[in-house]
This record gives sequence, C-alpha cells and structure tokens, in this order.
Amino acid sequence: MNLGLTLGQIVKSARAAKQQTGRSITGQVWDMARLRFAPGRIRPEAYFKYRLYTPGIPMERKRRFVDEWARPSFYRFDDRRFYAMGTDKLLFYTLMRAWNLPAPRVIAVIHPWRVFADAETLRDAAEIRSFFVRRGNNPFFIKRVDDIRGRGAALVRAVDPAAGLVRLGNGESVSLDDFVARHTGTRDGGFVIQELARPHPDVAAVIGDRLATVRVMTFAHEGTFKVKRALLRIPVGRSMTDNFAAGAAGNAYAAIDTETGRLITATRGTGLDQRELETHPDTGVPFARLTMPGWDSAIADIRRAASYLPGLKMAGWDLAFTDQGAMLIEVNAAPGVVLPQLYFEPLMDADTNALHAPEKAA
Repeated sequence: MNLGLTLGQIVKSARAAKQQTGRSITGQVWDMARLRFAPGRIRPEAYFKYRLYTPGIPMERKRRFVDEWARPSFYRFDDRRFYAMGTDKLLFYTLMRAWNLPAPRVIAVIHPWRVFADAETLRDAAEIRSFFVRRGNNPFFIKRVDDIRGRGAALVRAVDPAAGLVRLGNGESVSLDDFVARHTGTRDGGFVIQELARPHPDVAAVIGDRLATVRVMTFAHEGTFKVKRALLRIPVGRSMTDNFAAGAAGNAYAAIDTETGRLITATRGTGLDQRELETHPDTGVPFARLTMPGWDSAIADIRRAASYLPGLKMAGWDLAFTDQGAMLIEVNAAPGVVLPQLYFEPLMDADTNALHAPEKAA
C-alpha cells in the first residue's frame, strides 16, 4: 500500500494533530482506514494535508475529498484529446491569438523547427545567445513549452554580456553560457519567451512587483458554465514563479470570492503547518485590501475560452491581472487537486457526480 508517509511520520503527525485539535489518535487512524478505500482514495499524507482530522467534519464530507494520486481516475470524464491545450503552450497561445483572447505576447520560440506568428525562431545555441544579448536590459520570461509545474521557468531582468551574466528576477545572477545551455530546444521540447507582464498596480501594492496568477477552476458541460474555485497563488521570498507544487514551493495562496474577485483569506503551508496570513510576508501590506481588478471581464474571457474546449469538463485556468488588463496564462487539463481542497471544500459534488453518472449507468 502506497501511504505516502512512513509509519513513523504518520504517528508523529497524528500526535501533532491531537495536540492541535484534541482529536484522538484512535479516531484519526479509524478515519484513515476508512478513507483509504473511499472514492477519493485518501492516503494519510492527504488526510493530514487537508486537515481532515479537524473535529466536526462529517465522514460523508471527508469521503468526497480527492487525493492527488487519484487525480487520473477523478478526471476520467474528460475527453483527453483536448489535453494538448494544457501541455503545449505554443498551441495554447496560438489559439488564444486566433480567438482574440488576451495573453502575454510571445516574442521568441526556442525549438529545432516549431514557429509562432510574428515571433523569432531560435534554432541553436548561437541564435539563443544572440537573442539574450540583444535583449540587454529589456526583461522577459522564459518557460518550457511542455511543462505545467514551472520547472525551467525564469524571469530575466537583464543580460550583461560584458560580465557574461544573466540577472534573474530573484536577485541572483547566473552564467550566460550556462543559461544558454539550459535553454536549448530539443526534438521533444523547447521554450517560449514572452514579454514580461507586469502586475496591475492594485495587485503590486499588496504582493510587490511580480506577477501572480489566479487559478480559476471551472465546470463546463452541455452549455452550463460555473466557476467552482478561485485561488490567488502568491510568490513569496525569492520565488520567480507562483507555483504551488502541492505546498512544496513555499509560496502563499488565498481564497477568492468567485462572485466579486475579493480575497477572502490568505494562507501559507498545508496541513499541520497551515497558517493564515493577514499581510504579505515581504511587503507587510494587508491582503484584505485586494480585490482583483476587472474580475467580471476576466471571467467572461475564461467562459468564452471554455466554450471552445468542450472536452475539458473541469479545467484550471491561470489568470494574471496585469497593468495591461487580465491575461490568460495557460489552461491546465486535469488540474491539481490539492490547492482547490485546502479550505475544506471537497471536489466531489453534484457536478462531478453528474459527470461520472453516465459511466456508472453504462
């Protein structure tokens, strides 16, 4: 059985949970045994991450949470032919352009043969280096074509060819030669280079001069569209991206009122380490001041994009509120299930039951 935690870690966590909440260790063990065989296949690791040891949560509600390792079976209602939209950023930005939906401008593509309209094509190390040098003090953002976890992504503030250095958004400098070598395209993958999108002043006033995206989880099926969850992923410290990585990235996150775009509560950490934040750890500005600007218009853009992708019944849209307006950064097919459930809201509900119902009937 894949528990995700060792027996010693489970015992240690159960003791800490008892100290925090008063819930008995016996009760927790009984919970974990029952939930392991529930539809969401909750392992002890997820039990503690979702704080399901908290007194007062009915077992029926706990059974509707979904473990990350059960994600493929949970999203089995999707038409996976549409998954390329989530795994291929060039395809995504090509369609955003065709559908006249707002997205960051692509200025170059690193790949042996792929292209993007009006963008430079960089085929080898010499062309890549030349592009970086020509950018000089003009910042840009670079990310992999085929990755959804922020691996290999970097915010470049400036390139100093005389010193042979690339100045990154987190204050670090790296060798220009090494940076070129790490960002050379291959047959199986490449990189997208975009103009650096800057945060809307209202957002920057709270989290600082760095881009953060709102993960908007939507339900779209047979003409029905709903925003199920909205959470702002908040970069903290020297992080160059806002990736959550199931809590491992160290960034903060905040629940958003899906009707108004107002931040409800901000948090950092998961499970036993989950703590609410009143202010941003770096700026010291209260989160309560922030309502995402142009919220209704941004959701209308997502609704229109979702209407073009009927195979994605539940999708995770990454939305950035920039000084040029809200922009669609990417769509995640079968999006991660940890972040949307950290505020005691299980993913299994009437909507997902309806999507799974045809399979049960068959």
